[in-house]
Amino acid sequence: MNKRIRRESWEGTRHLEKAILDYIHDWNRSGKAFRWTKTAGEIMVSIAKARKLWKGHTCSGID
Repeated sequence: MNKRIRRESWEGTRHLEKAILDYIHDWNRSGKAFRWTKTAGEIMVSIAKARKLWKGHTCSGID
């Protein structure tokens, strides 16, 4: 299911949203615990890098 979201093309956001919600539903039903692969510090570094890259772009959506 995860590969489906990444590899398929979507007719619109509603179709993509439904696929994501289906994935979440299937994941929750499986009972598998989610495991973070990065520490909070590593995630914050990634966010800082992204903000630096997108700074000055008017359509970035990152403030």
